[in-house]
Formats: sequence, C-alpha cells, structure tokens
Amino acid sequence: MQDPNFRLEDSPQNNVTALSIISGNILRDMYFSDNPSLNICRQRKAELDLWLSSLNSSFQQHIRSGNIPESPKDEAEVLVSF
Repeated sequence: MQDPNFRLEDSPQNNVTALSIISGNILRDMYFSDNPSLNICRQRKAELDLWLSSLNSSFQQHIRSGNIPESPKDEAEVLVSF
C-alpha cells in the first residue's frame, strides 16, 4: 500500500497518473469487492482530497467550483505533453 503522505512531483502527467490510480482503485472497490464498506469510501475520499490539495490553487478553485475554463485543444495537449 502506498504511503498516504507520499506526493508526486507537481507536474500534469503525475497529477493525471495519480488521479487515474485513485479512480482505478475506486472502480475496483465498487465492482470487485465482496463487501464494500463505508471505511473504504472514506479512505478513497481522503485520497481524492489529498490529490486535490496537491494541485495548484487555480486548478483547485476550478475543480471545486465545477467551472472548468474552456481552452483550445492545442493548449490542453501542450499541458499534458509538457
């Protein structure tokens, strides 16, 4: 199990990778766990909160508000491939 205090270096690729891992764990728990529990839900929520806190403040504000600014596709590709 990964140390809950472990943080990847702040880069878009690492942030997307970390979110993908958390999402995969959530899906695994939902579909393949015999006894999903409230403790597991709380643990996954804590992981998501930790992930969100690792993002810079402007990303956090956009995510919390639900208003993600539209940006050109080329700009998004540069951010991900950077």
